[in-house]
Amino acid sequence: MKDHLRQLFREPLFLMVLFAFWGGMVRGIRCKREEFTWWGFFSRVFSAGFGGLILGLLLKESDYSIWIQFAIVGIGGYAAVDLLPVFSDGLKSAVEAFKRIKIQK
Repeated sequence: MKDHLRQLFREPLFLMVLFAFWGGMVRGIRCKREEFTWWGFFSRVFSAGFGGLILGLLLKESDYSIWIQFAIVGIGGYAAVDLLPVFSDGLKSAVEAFKRIKIQK
């Protein structure tokens, strides 16, 4: 069991997701006290983890150094709660456009 945990903590993608979670926690903590809710905090943290996973997978195939990858994932984790709705709206628009093209054919 300890060997599996050691191996997991040596995997850069896992560490990137943890780093993104950290970015989400920083974002959640920086929320104004009167606007703070636990639901909002955990929503930011889990959005950050998901965004970090996606960014980590994309960056894994890049030529950037591991340090640059971690920096990008950390920034992405911090901004994930703002970026995910933008990307989901863009994806919805693309799907709708694809449906219209397919129907016209």
